[in-house]
Amino acid sequence: MWIYGQCGAAVEALNHPRDWPKYRSLLDRFHRILQRFNSCFIRHSSSKANLAARRIAKSVTRDGRVHSYLAVGGPVWLHATLEADRQ
Repeated sequence: MWIYGQCGAAVEALNHPRDWPKYRSLLDRFHRILQRFNSCFIRHSSSKANLAARRIAKSVTRDGRVHSYLAVGGPVWLHATLEADRQ
């Protein structure tokens, strides 16, 4: 699994938790969750490159969705966003 984040400091902390002792408790909890996956990579991504994911997250949060709406085709704006990302 690949996880992309826009905050360089957060990505750095997750990849090198020993360098961030102030956040040890939080980082430990996060890493316990990640251990459930066979492999997981955390990388930095620009906000432009992560546009589709950011829009999905905002719409889910804004609309209070608890089930994936991507399985049923997603919202109308998603297809245009993904097409723009592809180019």
